[in-house]
Amino acid sequence: MTNSSSTSDTGPWSWLRGDLHTHCEDAAQIGDYVDRIDPRLDFLALTNHGQKPVFFEQHHMVAELRQRWTAGLVLSGVEWNAPGGGHACVVFSPHADEADHAYALARGFDRHLDGAHPDITAGMRQLAQIVPEHRPVLCFNHPAPGQWSADTIAEYRQHDPGDIVIGMETVHGHQGYDAGACWDLATYPGCMPGGLADAAYAGAGPFSLLAHSDFHIHKQDRLFDYGPGIFNHTLVGVRPGEHSAEAIFAGLRAGRTCAAQGHWFELIDFAIAAGADVARVGDTWKSGAARAAFEFDNSEPLAQVDWIGSLDGGAPGVLSAVGPQPVGHQRLELDIPAGAHGFLRLRVLSASATRPTPGPTAPKGFFTSAILLAAFR
Repeated sequence: MTNSSSTSDTGPWSWLRGDLHTHCEDAAQIGDYVDRIDPRLDFLALTNHGQKPVFFEQHHMVAELRQRWTAGLVLSGVEWNAPGGGHACVVFSPHADEADHAYALARGFDRHLDGAHPDITAGMRQLAQIVPEHRPVLCFNHPAPGQWSADTIAEYRQHDPGDIVIGMETVHGHQGYDAGACWDLATYPGCMPGGLADAAYAGAGPFSLLAHSDFHIHKQDRLFDYGPGIFNHTLVGVRPGEHSAEAIFAGLRAGRTCAAQGHWFELIDFAIAAGADVARVGDTWKSGAARAAFEFDNSEPLAQVDWIGSLDGGAPGVLSAVGPQPVGHQRLELDIPAGAHGFLRLRVLSASATRPTPGPTAPKGFFTSAILLAAFR
């Protein structure tokens, strides 16, 4: 009995916090942008819209960000008006040609840019021409109703030359005001049981669930929002002591992520194990009866913990639910039958609807990416 990428030799992953979807359209505001970054953040990406003229000067802002914010890693990307859907962030690892690749993608294939020719196949083919070590990661943004479909996401993955399409925003950005916070976490397509994320697990390998701020520093004078890492953020699993772009991109590509809203929940481990064999987030459990364990600390009472997925290859849904839990250290378990095939992920909902001041009162959740089960690898 084996799995695809066991981490049992090192124990649970170490989690880095990041925000891969932020904006600044005025270079004079870079200092204010840096002041809004949560000190707990380890990495972020500047991802201006591809159709905005300021986007083609973004490399200057990225350079200044790297000089000013030395506590973490600054990545460069584009919020692509992607063919066939809504927005997608394409984020590049730091290298000399990062800006040129982003600008070429926008000029060639952004559906809001004059002279571009939006086409999924051609856009993905251009990204495939980048040498593998410098290829970006792509995630589908704010998958609200009508923004993305399971078929379109599947088409992007079909034309992916290798680990570019890595996941989606599980929850909406703009969590500091009602327009972003109003979505029901039980029915939002990015995180609902049986929604877009669960469709992506049906036969296509790892898929990262993410949470980003979609922060716009240039709109703060008229529309408050949380800065990078203050509320929505992504956890990426790396080996203890790793803190590099290579490690972060490897974690994103392997589906080793969690989508977090707020800082009230600390994941210790989520694993399926039997004896010495173990599979964690992003891994595949190959065969054999086992037990899934979910261990964590929560500083707020919990409304509910849901085990979501499918153990028999059927339609995914809530497999088991655990009711209210107090503040403290928790360990929850679920039996995995022999021959299970499908996937397993977790949704945790806080009992509190309080968000950082002066944000709205609204639900908040924590979501793991999936452990895949046998036939879905």
